[in-house]
Formats: sequence, structure tokens, C-alpha cells
Amino acid sequence: MKASRMHAAAAASAMILSTASALASAAVATDIGEGMVVRLEAGSLVLPDGTKREIGMYASTIQEEIIDAMFPPVSADDISGKTFFDESSLRYLDLTGGDYLVDEALTLPSMFVLRLDGASSLSVAPNATIPDEDTPKNKMPPALVMLDGVSFSAVVGGTYDATGSDKFEAIHVEDGGHCAVRGVSVKASVNEAWKSSVTIRGGTRHELAFSTIDGGDKAGRCAWTIATNAALVHDNVIQRCVGHALDFDAYTSASAAWNNLVQNNNVGNEYGQGIFVEETASGNFIFNNTVRNNKNGIELYSLDVGPVTGNIIANNVLEKNERSGISSGGGTEEGDRHAQNNIIVGNTASGNGEADFFVQHGSDGSVVGDYWVGNTGGAGDEVVYEGRFDGSDPANSTNVAIFQP
Repeated sequence: MKASRMHAAAAASAMILSTASALASAAVATDIGEGMVVRLEAGSLVLPDGTKREIGMYASTIQEEIIDAMFPPVSADDISGKTFFDESSLRYLDLTGGDYLVDEALTLPSMFVLRLDGASSLSVAPNATIPDEDTPKNKMPPALVMLDGVSFSAVVGGTYDATGSDKFEAIHVEDGGHCAVRGVSVKASVNEAWKSSVTIRGGTRHELAFSTIDGGDKAGRCAWTIATNAALVHDNVIQRCVGHALDFDAYTSASAAWNNLVQNNNVGNEYGQGIFVEETASGNFIFNNTVRNNKNGIELYSLDVGPVTGNIIANNVLEKNERSGISSGGGTEEGDRHAQNNIIVGNTASGNGEADFFVQHGSDGSVVGDYWVGNTGGAGDEVVYEGRFDGSDPANSTNVAIFQP
């Protein structure tokens, strides 16, 4: 009897994989282009004829029997010359109909889009492997979804609930290029030095957009970019983090954050920032964000490595942050650990606890050549530039090509 059951299970598994291969070859046409679409509905693989095959709700099974079995690897030649709009080359996996459980991270290949509908989610499984210790600096952390060294892949829609473990990130993007996280709802409680709720580490031209990241007053960082180039972070709600809410960390360059609402990040770390541009971050553009009710608003700062240089902070609204609206500085006047040649222009601040604008904090000389112009403090609010500038914009005419006779 036991042997018979094993034979039947093996036969069923073979039939599923055979059907999956046939489906992959068929490249089912949809209204979003010529790309192949595979759909799981409440854990069942929906076949072209409408019949279903049970796969289950666990990520490890979906990885093995769907992603790895049905989607052939993509070579560098396949990726070369592709654009964001070449939908015919993308492959789609749609998860619908419930809460899928992550016992092992869903690891996406290149040119692959994971889509969840609004009623579906990924969350930490009760049997997930959870490390005992904090994840070291250079080791990949556990996450619900991992995009590791891939290109032109995306995570779109649905809820990603990593609150089942304070070791889990929700979504982690590592190296690669042109990957997107769009329209997701993220919940997390991870609070470690080398993790965040959503991480972009390395690579180029990644995007985080149209999403809500909620730290639940437990997660440290909510959105973190580090050692990456041309990252785009826009049109998000980022809230209730106890560390830095949106952190453009070391070696983040030529990146932009705009149209984000960063709010209510006011529990925990006294020095937590709404938006933090730090530790060699350079040439970034932070504009049109609303930053309110945080420990601090927007800060440019270098403590360990620097300088933080050539960033533009423009047209942001800073309201009711506990300390300052916008601040700039560094840990020391020695070496390069300072803010340098940044432009802070056209920002509006009001109701911030200590000052709407605060510069030159830290050691004397910790700001070198920042240019402030056209910033407006709220009526009756104290506009402080370390008491040196009599409430007016500090300016250094060597930094920008503006001459006003």
C-alpha cells in the first residue's frame, strides 16, 4: 500500500511538471503583451484549458515546481539591449487567492515579474528557517522575496508581511539592474544594522514606487539604498519606522527621491531621520517630498566616511518634526567627514521642534560650501543656521553659478 501511494505521488508530480513544461512552451498570450503568464489561484496551477493542479501555498514548492521548473534561465545575451518596455520578453507569475507562506525566500530570475492581486499576500511561514544571530554586513539576509543579481525583474502588487520574524526583510534587491518594486504594501519588524524592510543594495537603475511601507513602530529602516546608482524612490508612503525611514546610505549616487510622504517615524532612535542622505552619498536629488511628524526631517550627514557631496534638496515640505526640518553637517572638521557643496533650495518648513533649518551642527567646519537659497520657515518659527547667519540663508557664491547684483 505504501509503495502504491509513493508511486501515485511520483506519477502526479511528474504529470504536474510535464504540464508545467508544456505551459511554458506554449507562452500563453495575454492582454499585456506576448509574455508568458502562469497563474496560481489559492495554491492551484491554472492550466490553459481551465483545469487546475494543486501546487500548494508554500514558497519552497512554488520555487521548485513553478519558477525553477517552468521558467528557463535567462542569459546575458537575452538581457542585452532590452528596455523597460519590452513586455514580450518578460515572464509573469500571478499569485491570487490567499496568503502564501514563505518557508524559503522566493528568488526571482531575470526578466520575471511576480504579481500579487490586492487580496493576496506573502508572509513568514511558521516553519521558516530563522537565523539565531543578526545577519553580518556582507551576507544576504532572509527575505520574503529576493532579487539577487538579476535584471528587468519586478515585484508588483499585494501585501508582503514580514512581521512574523524580526529577522526577515520583506523585499531585497541585490546588484543587477533595472528591477522594480511597485504598488506593494509592506509590513515588517526587522531592526538590525544591515537590514531594512525594503533594501536596494548594489546594482543600478532600480525602482521603489507607488508603495506603502509600514514599520509598525518596530522596524528600524523602512527603505534603504546602499552602494547603488540611479535608484528611483518615488510616490511612496513610508511610515512608523524607529530608525531612518528613507535612507540614501554610503555610495548611493545619482539617485532620486520624490513625491514621497514620510511620516510618523517618531518612536525610538533620537537621531532617526525622515530622509537621510549620509556617508558619501553624492549627486542625489531629493525633491517634492512631504516629511512630517518624524524625529528629524531631512538630514545630510557624514560620520564614518565622506563627504556627503553634490546633493540637491529642493521643494520639500517639512512639518512638525521633533527636532529640525532640514539639517546638514558632519562628525568632524578633519578629513572628509562632512557635508560639502550640497544645494538646499526652495524648501518650506513649519512647526519643527528645534529649528526649521539647522546647519553646521557637529564640529566647527563640518559643513563645507553648502548653498542654501530660497528656503521658507513658518511664521513665527525660529530659522536657525547655528546662530551664524542671522536667520537668513547662508550662501557661498563659489558653489553655484548665480550672481545677484
